[in-house]
Amino acid sequence: MVIYWFMLFVLVCPVLHMELFVGQWCQSGIVKTMRSYGKGFEFIGIIIMILLFFRAAVGIHYSYPIAKHIFNLIDEPEATVTCTLNTTSLKFARYCVSLVNDMKCKKDKGSGFIYYGTRCTDNTNQIITVTSIAGFYAEGLRSIEPPTEYDVQRLLYIFVICLVIVAIGVTRFTVVRYVVAIVFAFYSVIFLAMVIPFFSMSDSISSMMHSLLIATTPESLFEFKTYFYALLHAIKSGGLGLSAFLCASSFRSRGANSFLMTYMTILVNVLFGLISVFYFLCIINAANHNVPMFSKHSDGVEGFDFIFGTLTEIFIAREKSVAWLILYNFAVYLTSVSAFCGCLISLYGFVRDHAQNDRRLWMSFTTVIYALAIFVYSSLGGWVETAEEWRRISRHMFTMSIYIIVASMVVVFIHIYGAREYIIDLCEVFVLEEGQSPVRSATNSWQFAVFNVVPFLYLIIQANVMPATLRQHSRLENVWSDSLTKVVINALGIIVVISFGWRLYNNVKDDKGLSSFFTITPEHISYKRISSGWKTSRKSKDAEDT
Repeated sequence: MVIYWFMLFVLVCPVLHMELFVGQWCQSGIVKTMRSYGKGFEFIGIIIMILLFFRAAVGIHYSYPIAKHIFNLIDEPEATVTCTLNTTSLKFARYCVSLVNDMKCKKDKGSGFIYYGTRCTDNTNQIITVTSIAGFYAEGLRSIEPPTEYDVQRLLYIFVICLVIVAIGVTRFTVVRYVVAIVFAFYSVIFLAMVIPFFSMSDSISSMMHSLLIATTPESLFEFKTYFYALLHAIKSGGLGLSAFLCASSFRSRGANSFLMTYMTILVNVLFGLISVFYFLCIINAANHNVPMFSKHSDGVEGFDFIFGTLTEIFIAREKSVAWLILYNFAVYLTSVSAFCGCLISLYGFVRDHAQNDRRLWMSFTTVIYALAIFVYSSLGGWVETAEEWRRISRHMFTMSIYIIVASMVVVFIHIYGAREYIIDLCEVFVLEEGQSPVRSATNSWQFAVFNVVPFLYLIIQANVMPATLRQHSRLENVWSDSLTKVVINALGIIVVISFGWRLYNNVKDDKGLSSFFTITPEHISYKRISSGWKTSRKSKDAEDT
């Protein structure tokens, strides 16, 4: 959580800057926005749009097992978390662990027995492979049955979703805004209402604190994935998904209150993060009440597997209402399937910036192409021959999107634009009034103090952690074998070699020189002030040289 807070504060100022000036004030989409900082950065906007497409396709693809899970909860909820022969009849059948079955098995046979199929099996004197019911159930939802080579139901489902995308895309942008607002509001209400069943499952505050100590692993400070996931959640909490880099505020008037909306989005997401920790402690506490070594049996269960299996398992074991689970999973389903809105918003901005006439017709054509591309790409995940490779590529593309978005923020905001110009922009647009609340003011000095101090403190922590991390990888090939390292290297190769090389070649070929390649263009709102400042500093330097 501490690392998450550091990451979040580092990202807040760039988010507000992109939201206020690049999006709302400049009234531009992501490609035109990046081009205003310099023609060399235009490719960043294009790559972000491409990666947003992959994220939308993955969200729609994985919304299908969530829908199947909801129907299973409505039909026969207890069967989803019961270790029967059907749940273990996968390619490699293993011993199944479930809170529902294990309690009955232990009551009849003793603590040395677990379920295999429908039988209680003695595991005291033999080494066996034990898998939680959450892993079995989630694997069954995602996998394709052996006699079938293609998942036809998933194909029809994706086709229907693509039709919905076309129906929404051909309408006005207001419809997309309403879809995003409704999904966010519905998820917020359900997420906050889940406090009722979660709090009723916990025994006491002291037992929850004990569970927190058990779940806390200091060794995670020396693992790279800890910082990656902290950065990932900070990006989500900062509103980068549908706010800043997609320039959704550019469709509002220049005098609108996007500044306050961005602040509220960040605060709400941070609140949800803290509540999620509380929910997690309630789950661990409730599970340990039934099975003291539950955390040992649930190792490796995370993400969708945790939602599908473990959460359902605990609710049924503690005899809680399944209606709460259905509502919560439906909210998760809406957030997953609505991932197409991100790329759709960026397409709206692209068409508005580049199409002079018949924008409605161009947007309809672009939406059809977008939906068709999602259908073709997502359908590859339902074929047995390409399903595993599709998951691997999608996972790497998602990781690349995180690195590229953060890299563009660092390059554009810190190294190219600078915090000083950001402060001047804020002071020109927003006037600090006497007695005004610091939260409502965009130019209060405490914001800039936070922006200067927090990154410095974060660098101190990172400087102490990185040497220990490098000591774990004593050999270079161990570092190279890390999948995240490969993703970073591939991303750098794609960005630097292809994009920079091609744009530099065209720039030199046209005899334009490289001086203006990374210079803010006249399309930017602060072009006159910054260019005049450069001219003044250049004259001063020439005078000193003279």
